Amino acid sequence: MNSIQENISILIVEDDSDLRVVYGEIFSREPFHVVGEAANGQEGVDLYQSLKPDITICDIEMPIMNGLDALKAIMALNPDACVIMLTSLKVHLLWDSCLIAGATHYIRKEDSIDAIRSNVLESWREHQRARR
Repeated sequence: MNSIQENISILIVEDDSDLRVVYGEIFSREPFHVVGEAANGQEGVDLYQSLKPDITICDIEMPIMNGLDALKAIMALNPDACVIMLTSLKVHLLWDSCLIAGATHYIRKEDSIDAIRSNVLESWREHQRARR
């Protein structure tokens, strides 16, 4: 663990308002802070562009613009973006499509709160190391 205090901004892109509240709580403690929430992929891309968060947590299945299309749009804006996909789907082909499109990692909605926090933090640190 670094001795320097991390301050990691997060954008949550999730169509289920109850889950946005849950993820807001999960990422309300250091080293994270939530800078924005979006209810669909298009809102997520728009907020990404204006907020430029360190991490975008993006659901795969959403209305208006799905997570894979939002991921592609965000990567077009910033090829170094750290986007972590969020899913309850068990379709590995879709996960692979997200990773090929530039997602840093994916997390399962069914994971425990501690597992989600630690997976996101480790994904962020791996992303930072890969950029050096």
